[in-house]
Amino acid sequence: MKQKAHLGTSTTKTIVVERGLVKRFVDALEISDPMCTDEKAAAQAGLGGLMLPHSAAGSLGDFSPITDLLELKPKQVLHAQEHVSIFQPVCAGDEMTITTTLRDVYEQQASGNPMGFVVIDVVGTGKKSDDVRFEAQRTLVVRGGLPRR
Repeated sequence: MKQKAHLGTSTTKTIVVERGLVKRFVDALEISDPMCTDEKAAAQAGLGGLMLPHSAAGSLGDFSPITDLLELKPKQVLHAQEHVSIFQPVCAGDEMTITTTLRDVYEQQASGNPMGFVVIDVVGTGKKSDDVRFEAQRTLVVRGGLPRR
């Protein structure tokens, strides 16, 4: 399987978590936690800004370069599962380094049809490289299997 040659490929980007991003996730996920919705409550809790909902941290990954590298067609890709571990809150205004890495690719048969699986790791660190704020692992399912070209 030619996609195995790309295992370990990663991208790194530096971002500043924007207040608008936090608000969009809060609205989309219907979060009512005051640390995510009320700046005064977040400040009283010792946070530097509104807290990004924990379930949203994995979405900070840069998935496009990996899906492009594997030549995946968007209409065939399903988001199967995601695990997120938060070690420190991610807040509006935080500068983060996000590293997205291709962990594994494999295929399995499901009712006689091939299904491809792509496992991607996302790690978010603060200003220091040893300041790991979160780790996430996302599994994508590719209907019809992985490209054969």
